[in-house]
Amino acid sequence: MRTITRRNVVTGWILSCALVAAIVMAVGFFPSPTPFAHAANANQGKKINLRGPLLGGGHFDIRHWHGKVVVIDFWGTWCPWCRKEAPYIAKLYKKYRKAGMRVIGIPVGSTPAQLDHYAKTHPDENWPQLYISGRANSAIANNSGIQGFPTEIIVGRDGRVATVIVGFSPKHLAKVIKAQIKTKA
Repeated sequence: MRTITRRNVVTGWILSCALVAAIVMAVGFFPSPTPFAHAANANQGKKINLRGPLLGGGHFDIRHWHGKVVVIDFWGTWCPWCRKEAPYIAKLYKKYRKAGMRVIGIPVGSTPAQLDHYAKTHPDENWPQLYISGRANSAIANNSGIQGFPTEIIVGRDGRVATVIVGFSPKHLAKVIKAQIKTKA
């Protein structure tokens, strides 16, 4: 029979914490194979009223983009799937910009210094970032019904939410953008 010692208890506790950490990391780093857009589409068809200060200066008002297809990208520098999806958004932006696609980022949980570093190391991802200091961007995410990261709210040319995509899903995003670009305001 084994004697329970303080060392055994501490070792068991450390191994348990390591196991929990491994599970949390696995869940965070391996997304569902399909986006859970259905749960997030409660906003579908609603008019979007989004405005505020931009990182680096200036002011954003989505009304100035009426008639455009707008991707509102909720993301964070801390989110591996957000960072993985951004090059796909950049590719779509480059392809459809002249046809009326626009992107506005809403970084959540990232500081201006982290965002500045990210922008310098990812020059192709050069769309404006709505940024309100403190926890205001988190409040915007909560008020928008954001359930995970990354989340893209696709706003049609009519200024209404066409769809919401939660999770890493570049093929689905491309399909939605292509369909929205073909629509008339």
